[in-house]
Amino acid sequence: NIECDFVFPQNMAEMERYSLVIVPALYAASEKTLKAIEAYAANGGHILVTYKSGFADENNKVWADEVPHVLSSVCGVYYSHFTIPDGVDVVSEAYGMTMPAEHFMELLVPGETTEVLARYAHLAYTRYAAVTRHRYGNGTATYVGCGLQDEMLQAVLLDTVQQAGLNLSANRFPVIERRGVNMEGGQITYLLNYSMESRQAVCERGGINLFTGLAVNAGSTIELAPWDLAIMESV
Repeated sequence: NIECDFVFPQNMAEMERYSLVIVPALYAASEKTLKAIEAYAANGGHILVTYKSGFADENNKVWADEVPHVLSSVCGVYYSHFTIPDGVDVVSEAYGMTMPAEHFMELLVPGETTEVLARYAHLAYTRYAAVTRHRYGNGTATYVGCGLQDEMLQAVLLDTVQQAGLNLSANRFPVIERRGVNMEGGQITYLLNYSMESRQAVCERGGINLFTGLAVNAGSTIELAPWDLAIMESV
């Protein structure tokens, strides 16, 4: 329930509008794009970068220096080896969980000032990091070097969102919350139930349920029938 936009390479200046930019598997990207991400972090932005980023240029030519190209200094890590995980766990004291790595794993070498949030639990890979965080300029960079199972990935995401100072909704999937403003300037909240079971949804702003006409107090809950929705207008 964190609303997001897409930022395209031709509009990189728009990143300055956001507290957090997620960079998922940006395998092929121009140096101009990578430098824009670097500048965003240096100026106080927060980034979350995943594996397979900064590997090749816009013509799919692999960079010859440290991987991820440009972003290695921002994220405080580099790697020269990667593999497919087979019987490799990811252990995180920060999040209090151990789960198998999935899909792909980079053997990250963290810098001296890089915080290691998770490591690989395998005899051959114990010295390598799996998830890291690094302060760069006035911002921070969180790097995810392997595929994570949903629970651990959610923990990393929520932690990174809080690091970026963003407010979190009390609602979680399958209850989806979206907000907007109508033509009269009213604050509108949409609450949707994406499941086959009834769910309780928190109305954080309160207001009038436009379907029932009833007032709902801020912080109270309403019940959503399966695949149902409610639209609230703030008082």
